[in-house]
Amino acid sequence: MIPHDPAQVARLLLSRHNCTLVKCTPIQRLWAGYGSICAITAQANDDDAAKYASRICDPNSLAKGQAKAGAEFKLILKLITAPESSSAGLGLDEGHLRKMFSYEVERYFYECIVPELDGLGVAGCFALTGGENRNKSQDVPRNSNEEGEDSADRLDGCMAILMADLRNLFPVSGEKRSVLSSVQVFGALEWLARFHSRSWELGIGLGSIPTSSESRPGPGSGVDGEQGLGFILPPLEEHARRIKQKQKHEGGDIGQNVWLNGGYTYLSTRRKEYTSLAEDDSEWSSAFCDPFSNSPTSITGTSSMSTAEAAALCLTPRGRIMESLIHGDVKSENLFTSRSGEDVAFFDFQYVGLGLGVCDLAKLFTCSVSVEMLLGSDFQGYLPDSLSICTGEKELLERYHRSLLRSPQSRSRSQEGKGIYDWDTFLRHWETALVDWCRFQASWGFWGNTEWLEARVRSILNDQGWRNWLEDDIEKYKV
Repeated sequence: MIPHDPAQVARLLLSRHNCTLVKCTPIQRLWAGYGSICAITAQANDDDAAKYASRICDPNSLAKGQAKAGAEFKLILKLITAPESSSAGLGLDEGHLRKMFSYEVERYFYECIVPELDGLGVAGCFALTGGENRNKSQDVPRNSNEEGEDSADRLDGCMAILMADLRNLFPVSGEKRSVLSSVQVFGALEWLARFHSRSWELGIGLGSIPTSSESRPGPGSGVDGEQGLGFILPPLEEHARRIKQKQKHEGGDIGQNVWLNGGYTYLSTRRKEYTSLAEDDSEWSSAFCDPFSNSPTSITGTSSMSTAEAAALCLTPRGRIMESLIHGDVKSENLFTSRSGEDVAFFDFQYVGLGLGVCDLAKLFTCSVSVEMLLGSDFQGYLPDSLSICTGEKELLERYHRSLLRSPQSRSRSQEGKGIYDWDTFLRHWETALVDWCRFQASWGFWGNTEWLEARVRSILNDQGWRNWLEDDIEKYKV
């Protein structure tokens, strides 16, 4: 990918909506050198451009229709530029493919899904490269001057998103690997519950993928490359599908959707790490990689499946009613809050896709919630090797679950006698998400509330009730 100057990219994207670049300030480099993030100050050249910018940057402001020409506003430019080494040997590297596809996913999310998330703390999209304005719900001013007309050609090969600067309304950063305050944790849970349930209202995740046995995924995988309904498959599968489609000279919507399986830690995209885990002599090697069932006559066929594979299969999206969009990378450094901490906004949607909301909770609780808050009144100053659910953890889960079920879609289905997500099922999914998250950490490296996570997973793996439930769930999957 040819490097582009951030200021020039910002200037061209702004020109599409009759705005002028005032200042471009580098903030940070993207992970592994895949681009940069810059703070942008821009100025509207006429009243229509000012009103458009105001709607993007402060959609809830009563004064957004009063903005005038000359008004300045703050934006963020996310510019993707793959490292030079990617053109010399990284083409089939799973990590490289994951990153590049993830930025396509994020671009799609900001263009096509964010406009449907009004009232939720997410940055509005001002402009982006590639396939712009498929979503026509907003009145977007267009610049007819020469620079605006040919900007698409001049941005050829560039991947960029120009979005509202969340710090305008959410000035407190969550910070890297930081423990959130109790108020911030409550705000994050409320945001996640609203985000997950909002996708139910939009019809995303409710039967969005095939349910016939012919098109169902294998353990921890997405659907077959011939299926997928346009969702982005695990990186190597997605790459193979694109090669195949290119050979057939087919078009379509490849690259124009979210991940079929949200997140970046699910087993089918971490087979290399899993193989290394299976070969070492750690406690978690046998815990996750040994056969899930010792019974050679297991009716579910799980006797040859490892515990990690069984857990991954349970969490794999397959059209269940409680599935939704998930953020995929929930942690303190991917959020901002109001000064009080009550209102939260998330960003970094590279791994948004289908899944169970508990997968977002597993990472949040492990990486950004204090052990004292997780244990609550059960905290005795130390952690045992094995730990059942404690009062603090349960109270946080109940708070999220209540908020989740307040959605109009959930209330509607409850009135029809079709509960969308009962507590017992939710709790089993939560336990399975902890097992799956611990499997990833054991194969990649532990961080966060390591002792708490390990103690909880030891307790879950030794719970015969959970093992029986998981086996039953896999049996339902086969029907």
